[in-house]
Amino acid sequence: MREKAEVREAKKLKKQEKAETRKAKKQEKREQAEAEKAKKTEKQEAEDAESDQPDGLSDQMMQDAAPDREDRDANREFAEDHSEFQKSPETIFTHIGKKFDRFVIAVKDKIEAVVRKLRHMKDKAEQYKKFVRAGTTKQAFQVLKRNVILLLKHLNPTKIKGQVTYGSGDPASTGKQLGYLSLILPLYYNKIDITPDFSKKILEGDIFIKGRIRVYNILYYCCKVYFNKYVKRSMAYLKKISGGNK
Repeated sequence: MREKAEVREAKKLKKQEKAETRKAKKQEKREQAEAEKAKKTEKQEAEDAESDQPDGLSDQMMQDAAPDREDRDANREFAEDHSEFQKSPETIFTHIGKKFDRFVIAVKDKIEAVVRKLRHMKDKAEQYKKFVRAGTTKQAFQVLKRNVILLLKHLNPTKIKGQVTYGSGDPASTGKQLGYLSLILPLYYNKIDITPDFSKKILEGDIFIKGRIRVYNILYYCCKVYFNKYVKRSMAYLKKISGGNK
């Protein structure tokens, strides 16, 4: 059994040696191919370099063309230094055309500014409409209306009585003022006797008023309005759309 094992080991070693030999040959062939390729590349580059070199005729043509190129460069530099001579003179029609162009641009800018302003006003109007129609605004208005009525009832005098004689010195203006006073007739009817005088300028009379005004009641109604959540929201939105809170 030992001899058989030694034989198998020897065969295995021979196979490994053959594989290494084949690998070495392949590596040698690869190196030879790379060397040949490098030689071909160097040869091709040398040929290209030789073909790129101009011959004597080309050198002569380049020498002949050099003065022409210098003349063209000089002409271009002169044209750049004296470009004002190449511009066509400005005529009266050119001047009028430029003024007309400036006028058209100014009118266009004005129209665009007006359009922007109108668009801004339209947006503001839409925002105010939205504010008036909002449910929060309606709730705030109801709170304000209710507290103002209660405050006026508190400030309403319990008794008022008097007599007033007035005149402006002009019958026409006195009659006009009497017409204005007739609009608030329910407020003083059977309480204050108003007598107009159309002949002279006069204002005299006696008025007696009795009532109660308590400061804490006024503060109470004002605080109810000021600290109401609907009123605060409405005032904040109104300040925002009016430009006070940017």
